[in-house]
Amino acid sequence: MSAVNRAVPPALVLTLNMIPLTSVSSGNARYGHWARQHRAMRDEKAAWYWELLKMLNALPGKRPRYERLKVNVTIVYSVKRHVDQDNLQAALKPLWDAMVDLNVVPDDDMEHLTVERPVVVIDAARTPATVLEL
Repeated sequence: MSAVNRAVPPALVLTLNMIPLTSVSSGNARYGHWARQHRAMRDEKAAWYWELLKMLNALPGKRPRYERLKVNVTIVYSVKRHVDQDNLQAALKPLWDAMVDLNVVPDDDMEHLTVERPVVVIDAARTPATVLEL
């Protein structure tokens, strides 16, 4: 009898009702003064923090805590658009910072957090959404 390779389902799937703002953390963005970009990043991180906290508080039992975490990300848009994968990955940085602030992972470095390349899906019924498979 041979072993069958089965896809292991994720331990936890979180659907956040927002999408990353690629203009906030993109190196291509031009904000003028550095303080203006800092405020935009702070506000983006706070938005992710509260959305993630809402989802985590809705889970039964204790809030999950991982020493090491691999995350698959799906971004759901309502219409097809050009998305630069590198800018999209950079735009997720405030989300990873929020996960650290909520003690989901100890740090967002490569030792503790592995993030797969984000997948973009077009689905007007589910948008806007960021789906995290932990």
